[in-house]
Amino acid sequence: MGELHLAVKFSGNNWINLFHTYSQPMLPMMHYLQPLSVYQLDSLRHQATYILSSRLGRADPPLRREVVEYMLDTGENRWSLRRAKANCERVMTCLSGIVVLWREFDQIRHWKIWGKK
Repeated sequence: MGELHLAVKFSGNNWINLFHTYSQPMLPMMHYLQPLSVYQLDSLRHQATYILSSRLGRADPPLRREVVEYMLDTGENRWSLRRAKANCERVMTCLSGIVVLWREFDQIRHWKIWGKK
């Protein structure tokens, strides 16, 4: 088999232009001047739920609209145990990678041989 080499060159010809680009806000200025109202946000949320449920309804296997609406909980502003557990699981997944890196760094710091516990 052949080898494939990939070379990426990061060059900053104009550093002022680069810093200017990254210092600009990510959202349009109108977002800060006239933010969306709660009613508009709620309407957008329901439209997104409708689009997602219609697309997942055509998937194989199809998901019913009630299932998608239940999972997204667009009308619920109260605390939910299911959402809390899902968010906790997401945080634990993110932190587990940091814990693994910390343990490996600690083994290197204490001159422990990798693979031997």
